[in-house]
Amino acid sequence: MKAINQTKIPTVSDIMVREVICLKTTDNIFTAVSLMRQQRLSSTPVIDEANSVVGFLSEADCLRHLGNMLFFDEGGSMSVGQAMSPQIQGVHPEWDIFKLENFFLTNNLRHAPVINEDRMLIGTVSRHDILKCLESLAKERADYQERKIRPQVTELTISDRMKLAAHVY
Repeated sequence: MKAINQTKIPTVSDIMVREVICLKTTDNIFTAVSLMRQQRLSSTPVIDEANSVVGFLSEADCLRHLGNMLFFDEGGSMSVGQAMSPQIQGVHPEWDIFKLENFFLTNNLRHAPVINEDRMLIGTVSRHDILKCLESLAKERADYQERKIRPQVTELTISDRMKLAAHVY
């Protein structure tokens, strides 16, 4: 593992949130929106009965579907499974913070599920989590830079330089 000034580079598993509020595909969209608002979530994973991630429900998904329902005066209810994004852009728990940062920027994400090889949900990670970690690393680096021993530079006279030169040869 790489190190910054003898510090281990954090991985996704070091910064992820392990207690995750999830939805099921059969949940009602209005219940999901209410839960997301109460918990101040901008997105949340959608799982099946085996806890495998099958989608992600975002505020944008909710806006799009609820807006269409109201505009077209479509009564009834909609399930989370109908509104969610089925494309899962999950991250691996062993990715280092720099691979994670690049993944988020490349895919323009705000949140992502952390999934294992079996697509089982083990946590979530967000831009906020990454920023907090990077800030901590930057502060460590700044502290390290301040503690480094710097050579003392002094002005030598011509006679001091001649004495030093005489000792070198």
